[in-house]
Amino acid sequence: MKTILFVLALIVGLSFAVQPIAVSKCTNLTVPGVYQLTQDISGVPNDAPEMGLEAAACMKISSSSVTLDCNGYSIIGPNVIASNKLYGILINNSVNSVSVLNCKISGYTYGIYALKSTSGTFSENILLSNTKSGFYSTEGVQNSITKNYAYSNGDHGFSFYYERDSTVSHNNASSNKISGFSLDGSSERNIFANDVSYINNQDGFVVYNSPNNAFDSAFSHDNDRYGLLILSSPGTNISHSTFYKQSNGAVYTKNSDINFVRNHFYSNSPDIFIDNGPAPYKLSLAQDIFDNQNGNYANYLTLSAYDVVQPNEAYKISWAQLPLPLPNNRIAFDNASFSLTSVTGNPAIENLNISWSGSHFDQATYSAQNFSLYRYDNIGNGGWSGMTNPPNIIDQKFSLSNVNSFGTYAILQSIPPQPPQQPQNLPNLSIDAALSCNGNVVKVTSNNAPLLGAVVSVTRDGQQLFSGAVNEFGEFTFSDCGRTVTITATANGYNSQSIQKTLVSCNQCNQPNNNCNSNNDCADDQRCRDTLCRPVICDCGVVQKHQCIPYACCLDSDCGPGGVCAQNICTYILPSPPPEQNISGNNSNETIVPLICESAGDCPLGQSCDQQSKTCKSVTNPPSTPPANSAQNVQDNALTYVLGGIVVVLLGAVGYLLYKKKDEEPKAK
Repeated sequence: MKTILFVLALIVGLSFAVQPIAVSKCTNLTVPGVYQLTQDISGVPNDAPEMGLEAAACMKISSSSVTLDCNGYSIIGPNVIASNKLYGILINNSVNSVSVLNCKISGYTYGIYALKSTSGTFSENILLSNTKSGFYSTEGVQNSITKNYAYSNGDHGFSFYYERDSTVSHNNASSNKISGFSLDGSSERNIFANDVSYINNQDGFVVYNSPNNAFDSAFSHDNDRYGLLILSSPGTNISHSTFYKQSNGAVYTKNSDINFVRNHFYSNSPDIFIDNGPAPYKLSLAQDIFDNQNGNYANYLTLSAYDVVQPNEAYKISWAQLPLPLPNNRIAFDNASFSLTSVTGNPAIENLNISWSGSHFDQATYSAQNFSLYRYDNIGNGGWSGMTNPPNIIDQKFSLSNVNSFGTYAILQSIPPQPPQQPQNLPNLSIDAALSCNGNVVKVTSNNAPLLGAVVSVTRDGQQLFSGAVNEFGEFTFSDCGRTVTITATANGYNSQSIQKTLVSCNQCNQPNNNCNSNNDCADDQRCRDTLCRPVICDCGVVQKHQCIPYACCLDSDCGPGGVCAQNICTYILPSPPPEQNISGNNSNETIVPLICESAGDCPLGQSCDQQSKTCKSVTNPPSTPPANSAQNVQDNALTYVLGGIVVVLLGAVGYLLYKKKDEEPKAK
């Protein structure tokens, strides 16, 4: 009986051994185990001579296989700027399988500093108001940094130096004084996925001297300089990411082989800046979307390109406002255009494909048979010139090679001549125009029903000012004032109609009807367009010096997934991945071209490389087990197996003892 009680006591003791070890003050963790804060802690009582003179930390982790769970409590530093070696949590040299979870760290030089950490896990930490970086990892390997939030730090939100094979996902960085995410010092083969970076004082993401890193589903906006800055980092891959409202440019790249795949650009100036480097480097675009200022997939073109950028070449790619007036008898496909701007040298893009594929290609309105590619000369005498390249109707694209004539490109459709018919045998069109300072709306109907497919042309003295197809409500909108114009509506099978209208006075619209040659001839809240000063449209921002300076947001929807707009600034609790984007706008049945691959490393996150077809395919049944590099999971699994083995052995021993006791009892006679 005593033996049985001893075994039961041993089992109970083992069950208590798995409870976390309580921590109530700054300390040095030198023994493997699971530790948990029980209150807020502060200070830097632990010297860290391995980090240099006067270096100190609150929490030091000097052992492998340690999990520190702050349980939502704070680690509060002294908020001094004099020292650059104060650490909220310092992971010591060359430890592995360390986890730091649920900590709120502020007031240190570095919130979390990991030195040569391998297979570490850093998750759901809040890192704010540290004088340098919120999170810093140097010489780390196969770390997992997920669901952390770094904001208002003195340098970067997240910094990595010589980091290799790590995963950085679902993190949020904002309002840091330099950048949200920084990758430096020959860091390579790291994957950034679903990370959000916004309102940082310089850049959203920075990659410097670090090859073969990938960004998938990144979300970067409203940073003061670039959304993504790439310098001397060959093999950088950017896919399924969104960049908007970057005043210096969405992406700046120099001396870096770079691949873009299915990214979404809008409201940037410019979208991509390709600068020259000391040696040639490669640029590749694959079905990247250049969208209008609202980013609503209403007026966009899809570009694919390949170019070897020469040392003396630099140029920019951007969505562009459609130059007006258009050539006679032409309408623009979706009123979309993009610009190529030469910065230095005489760049020539080797291959360029311009696609109109997608659900916004309305065959009732547009006919690809009548498409032509046109270029507007922005620098010379101006005006449109047609390109000789025929459209590829099957693949829905124009293909160009050795493109050295820069300017604004647009797909224009010729309006085929109407066959002569007896007017009395055709139904009539009706035109109605509602004129206002907010836009002139022309509505085309027949028998009081909107006429989809009708084309509206606005002319003055025989010169075409505006033209385009009506929408599903039979409406076409244009902005102008102070002129008398002729509005004509045409449609196959109908008698065309024309009306003459005098537009609302420009004075009434607070827009003087005076001539101008440049913006300098206009008031600060106006810009010069078509030789007239016109008001700057700025629905979400402030007008300064002839341009709209957009606010970070006006609605929650401006902030993207998980964001809330408060006083024109986006705030996030924890980042969520952006919604799966449909590159053509609305067509869920569109065929997605699979990426060619040799191994899983060539595919975006969530896909594997099918060795038979050599293409990336989605993982249909992902394993339910946690990642192998999670220190907590390793410990939990190991502990489960050990306890399970002990319990089985002990239960066997108990059974054997009970059997022996029964066997030794005197047998009844």
